[in-house]
Amino acid sequence: MKKVFLISMIIAGVIVMCLALQAQVLPDSTRNSLINAPSAKRAEVRDMVQKNYPSLQRELYLSLAEAYPGFTTRFLKSQIRTLKKMDGKALSRLYLDVAGDLEKSYEGPAKEFRKEVKTLLTEKYSAVPEDFKKLHEENGLRKSLSAVINEKYPQVATDCLTIMKDKYPGLSLTIARDAIDTALKKDPTLFIEMRIEARSLAQEKYPEVLSALSTQERGPRHFREIMKQNPKFAGALFERIDGKFHSRIKDLRRTVIAFAIEKHSSEVLSFTEDVLTMVEKKYPDLPRDLVLAAGDWREKHGKEFKAAHEDFFKDLRAARDKNFPRLLADAVASIDTHSPGFRESLRKAAIGEFPDIEKKVKSFVDKKCPRINEEILKIIK
Repeated sequence: MKKVFLISMIIAGVIVMCLALQAQVLPDSTRNSLINAPSAKRAEVRDMVQKNYPSLQRELYLSLAEAYPGFTTRFLKSQIRTLKKMDGKALSRLYLDVAGDLEKSYEGPAKEFRKEVKTLLTEKYSAVPEDFKKLHEENGLRKSLSAVINEKYPQVATDCLTIMKDKYPGLSLTIARDAIDTALKKDPTLFIEMRIEARSLAQEKYPEVLSALSTQERGPRHFREIMKQNPKFAGALFERIDGKFHSRIKDLRRTVIAFAIEKHSSEVLSFTEDVLTMVEKKYPDLPRDLVLAAGDWREKHGKEFKAAHEDFFKDLRAARDKNFPRLLADAVASIDTHSPGFRESLRKAAIGEFPDIEKKVKSFVDKKCPRINEEILKIIK
């Protein structure tokens, strides 16, 4: 379990870095216009970039990785150092402020979205098609990237765990324990009330689920399996829980996340920085190998996955786009309101680590995709 988490963390770090690189391809005015564009327009831009410039991300990354040894780890560490300058209370307050702004702005749309999700759960997503599951199990991106780590860098997960054992013993368990303690202090009866509600619903309408709920096995994984195997019960329970406990669940989630950020963000960031330093010293080619593997995966399976996801999730995506068309823009605006220099400090940290990176990116764009800015503006304006 921990090995999966650590591999996921490394993969996620590379993905974050690649997304940041793609953003740097664009002038500030275009980047801001893209942030403020409706989500459907941003999806249209992504499709255009993938169609017209399928190797853009990989080629830009390789160009910069060649120019700056240790590029990936240095980039991510520059972002972590900037985040560490804000103490846990400041980060927690920023999270609460942004969450509060979005909840106020989207209270009505969020309620409508939950209703649509409930309908989709029972009507469309009651069962995952076998070919869709097989596609993910056999040819998923995560599986491809994990295979690279397992085959070429089998020791990296052990090295990550060693760092945790030596410098951060019990960190994950402490975070989990504090989350439970915080939840019980905030709302001590919520979880038992939800369990009672699940049993009552099963007794009333879904007696076949009762035996599964009564089994000796406990925990979120077991409950998720029950939901997966009984989609109609899952949809009905979702509707009932949402109707009775939504505001309490929302308040509890916000409290637990804010407390975790305030108390543990510094340690988590320090641990991540130590892992990146270890990768930088012992496995300098690992990030590059992941980016290359991701590029190979897109060439082999990208179109197939895109078509399958668009078909399977089109109704859910439509509901999201209809109810939250400007969610990203509103989130960014809220961040800028409550912490005006936050995003700029992250950008300056990267530029400070690589002083001439903007010139190199501009040179790359002028050579490889000189019309990309024009093509994006044509879509979003």
